[in-house]
Amino acid sequence: MQMALVEKQLSQHEDAELRRLVEEQKAVRVEIERRQKMQQVQQERAEEERRALVRSKELTLQRQSHNLEQSTHLRNVRVKQCISRPWTFSYYVAWPLATYSKFGSYDIQGKGKRKKSGKKGKKGRKHKGKK
Repeated sequence: MQMALVEKQLSQHEDAELRRLVEEQKAVRVEIERRQKMQQVQQERAEEERRALVRSKELTLQRQSHNLEQSTHLRNVRVKQCISRPWTFSYYVAWPLATYSKFGSYDIQGKGKRKKSGKKGKKGRKHKGKK
């Protein structure tokens, strides 16, 4: 009976040792899987950041190209039609007319008065020409 008892204890001890080893292996596998998932998530984030950076660069280049085309077209319109900068600005930008509609000293719409020119106190002064 003692032999049977010893064998039974040995068997239980071996079973406990086997269970412990299995649990350790399971824990190691879980840790390895967790690390792999973390690494995969990091790689996906890095790929998303790279894609966002590439897309941002593409949009910047498209915007630069569009702006260059618009600027070239605007310059060509100015040169071909002999148009001043204020008129070109008002044509291409929606801007209130009243802020830039002064023509010389008169208001284009005829609402303003002529400004006085010259300085006071110098009416009778004569200019001397070359002798």
